[in-house]
Amino acid sequence: MTVSLALPLGVAKSTLINWSREHQHLIQNLRAIEWEDFADRTLASKQERLKALAEQLRRLDAELAQRDLALVSTTQLHSMAEHYQPGLRPRTPRLRHASRLWCGRRI
Repeated sequence: MTVSLALPLGVAKSTLINWSREHQHLIQNLRAIEWEDFADRTLASKQERLKALAEQLRRLDAELAQRDLALVSTTQLHSMAEHYQPGLRPRTPRLRHASRLWCGRRI
């Protein structure tokens, strides 16, 4: 690439290499700024998509809350209940009774 860039600029390849070394910190800073801008734009677009999905889910939940579950079959109700039960379980570790432990070992 340096040779193809050297020709239009009318400078030697060694001059381009020297400029690159001389301005390497500036080049790195500009690349970091460009990357940060790209990351910000990407994150913003992801956040917008997540907001839109969250709003859609909120609307679906509101509509489902108004629906009469009496119209849902027993099999479907069981399936729905099984689907939601794991999310309702507490996320705390199981406690073991102290009488089953002795100095950190099971007895």
